[in-house]
Amino acid sequence: MTSDHKRDMLKLLTRFYRDERAATSVEYALIGVVMAVMLIVALPPIRDQLTSLISQVTSAFQVALG
Repeated sequence: MTSDHKRDMLKLLTRFYRDERAATSVEYALIGVVMAVMLIVALPPIRDQLTSLISQVTSAFQVALG
């Protein structure tokens, strides 16, 4: 790898590290996933209903996306 490639790669990694635009979206998605898992684990009486609902939503997305 030449020094130009190394410099370009370093610039790319530095720019990627400093870019925070997508970080908030990722954080909210992770919070949502953690909350969903906590609900499924913490609420055994409705676990089957939640699992069924999630399966139905997944199936609907699969049908809609073709």
